[in-house]
Amino acid sequence: MYELKAKQDHLYGLQLLNDHSGYATGIIHQIKHHILPLLSQKNIFIDIGPGPGIITRAISKFFQQTIVVEPLPDFQAYYQSLGMTVIKAPYPSPSAHLSADFILAAHMLYHIPRAEWRIVVKQMFQQLKPGGILMIVLSAPRGSWHDLCLQLNPDYPHAGYFSDCLDKLHLPFTTQKSTVIYTTQSSDEMAEICRYVLNKDCILTQPSSDFSEDEAAAFDTLITNFSQSLETMRHNYHLRQEDDWFFLQKPE
Repeated sequence: MYELKAKQDHLYGLQLLNDHSGYATGIIHQIKHHILPLLSQKNIFIDIGPGPGIITRAISKFFQQTIVVEPLPDFQAYYQSLGMTVIKAPYPSPSAHLSADFILAAHMLYHIPRAEWRIVVKQMFQQLKPGGILMIVLSAPRGSWHDLCLQLNPDYPHAGYFSDCLDKLHLPFTTQKSTVIYTTQSSDEMAEICRYVLNKDCILTQPSSDFSEDEAAAFDTLITNFSQSLETMRHNYHLRQEDDWFFLQKPE
């Protein structure tokens, strides 16, 4: 586990993802049409690691209070300016005494050692009110993106490991497959997205900025070739990233 070194690179990368995909739109639609109708109350919404807040802003209006768990100071200040409660941590601790109707944790478990996933998920589940729902989003182990990740790190964190985690916790859950499509006009733009996601989601064993000269050259060649392979008949570039959505509802 590591943090991106340059904060400005992180902010730029998140904007890059939002500009070239409908990732947030799919999750917002799922929450609005399939999760909110199942909630008997809509008092507290907790978003863990929300980043730029596209999903947070869209969903917060359905709840009386929104709590954001965010480690980055720039985003903390932003959410405070919106009147949201901010917890300055990677994830809520048991001492936070939170009780939520809905908790969202999208692509944040990568930043927690896999050995701690069971502890963190158990804590999140305990912080649900009876009837409350926890939604967790992770990259799925299928497709060409998965094949690329395996080349770089055979032990990279993904949804397959998380399913095993839930089985060991004996928590009832359902899953739904989802596909995010990134579209760019050039292979260079696509390579930029790939480099950012590989770093952001802790797929690499260390930040690419720490690579040796030879490692950096090999990495760039791999990413360049992969990005060029995504060219379509229309001469733009499409990357399909497969995700799994996990839903855990606490019994009434």
